[in-house]
Amino acid sequence: MAIILDTEGISAATYRGYLARSLFDGIAAQLPDQRLVVTAPTDIQGLAYDKDAGDLPPQKGLFHQKKTAKWLQLHQVRAFISFKRMLKTDHLIRQVLIIAGEEQLDDEKLIRSAPHICIVSEGLNQLFNEKYPGFRSRIILIDSIMDQDAPDYVTADDTRETIASGREYFVLADFNLTQESLTVLLKGFSAFKRMLHSSWKFMVVLRSEETIRRAGIDQLLSNYKYRDDVIVTNGELLNEKLRDAYALVSMDDSERLPIPVIEAARVHTPAIVQDTRSARALLGTSVIYTSEKTSEAIGEMLMKMYKDENFRQTLIKELKGLSLPTGSETAMRTLSSLLT
Repeated sequence: MAIILDTEGISAATYRGYLARSLFDGIAAQLPDQRLVVTAPTDIQGLAYDKDAGDLPPQKGLFHQKKTAKWLQLHQVRAFISFKRMLKTDHLIRQVLIIAGEEQLDDEKLIRSAPHICIVSEGLNQLFNEKYPGFRSRIILIDSIMDQDAPDYVTADDTRETIASGREYFVLADFNLTQESLTVLLKGFSAFKRMLHSSWKFMVVLRSEETIRRAGIDQLLSNYKYRDDVIVTNGELLNEKLRDAYALVSMDDSERLPIPVIEAARVHTPAIVQDTRSARALLGTSVIYTSEKTSEAIGEMLMKMYKDENFRQTLIKELKGLSLPTGSETAMRTLSSLLT
C-alpha cells in the first residue's frame, strides 16, 4: 500500500514547505507501515518517503488519465495528498486537498473536485465555510499540526551577546515579509527609538524564499536613520533567536496558521500580532493584538511592551501555561483513517 505526497514545487524554505513537513511527519508517525511516495525531489529535512520509487512516472505521465490508473493499481496507491491539485483518474483513490492560504479559496473548480479538504487554521476554516457553506462534511481542521513540545536548542549561547551586541532586541520572522510591511515596521521602530533614545536592536530573520530579498532590505536600510540597530540574519538557530528576543513582532495579517507566533510561544517569548481569527483561536489572550498595520500602531505596541514589564511578565506566564488546541491528535487520526 502507498500514499502519494505531492511535493512538486515545495521547498523547505517556504511556508507550505514548513507545513508539509509537519503534516507529512504526522502522517508517517500515524501510519508507519505505509509507503510514502513523493512526486518530486524535496529538500524537506526528515521527510520520510520511498527513495526506491524509481519507476514513478514523470509528472505529465502521472497526471495523465490513461497512464495514472494503471500506475496507481500497480503500486496499490490508496491516497493522494496535495496543496494544489487532484488526480484525474477513475481508479478508486482517496484524495485530500490541503488549504493553507486564502488565495486557494478562489480556485472554485479545484475545491469542488476535492473529495476531502484539510484546512490549517480556524480563521481560514471560517472563510472557507462562508464561501462554500455546503462543503462542511468534507473538511478536517488541522490547525495544531505543529509540535507543541519545547524546542531543541543547538547552543546555549545568548543571542543578545553573540549577535545583538549585548542589547535587547525585537525580532521579526514572518514567511511572507514584503517591502511594504518592512517599511511600516521600520517606521514603527523609528518611533520607538525616538521615544526611548536607546540602543535597542531589531532583528529581521530572512527565513523564506517568499520574503523580500536581502538586496531589497539593504536598499531600504541605506537611508534609514537607525540602520546600525537593525540586524538582518537568516533562519539558522531560529529557536535561540526567538528565545532570547524581548518580543516578536508579526506583520502577517492573513488567515494562515501563524507559525512564527506559535514558534515564539513555544519558547515563551511575548508577541505583537496582527489581529486575525486564526491567531485569536490559537493564542487567546497570551499575545498583544493590533488591528492597525501602521507605523504608529507598531511604535505604540513596541513602547507598551517596553514600558510595562509587569504586563510583559503576565504574557510570559500565560505563554508558559498555553496549550494549543487539543484536537490535533484527533484530526490526525481522522485523516489517517481516511488515508487507509
